Amino acid sequence: TDRYKYIYYHGIWDKNGLYDLQTDPHERHNLIRVPAFAELADKLKNQLFTELGEMGGLTMPIRPPKDFQFYDRKLRR
Repeated sequence: TDRYKYIYYHGIWDKNGLYDLQTDPHERHNLIRVPAFAELADKLKNQLFTELGEMGGLTMPIRPPKDFQFYDRKLRR
């Protein structure tokens, strides 16, 4: 929506985000665990995955190809 921003992380340690851009334009207060916003968060999550499914975005790769070169040596495997 124009007012709310929903962020879905699929990593282990990351947590999803829900921000009210009208009252919190700098995204400092995550509303994802506030009970009053649970229904909105579920609605936005369902909308996200519906749109990803319709566009074929649920098949995106997670790991880079073996020949991918990182610029930072610390990130190499």
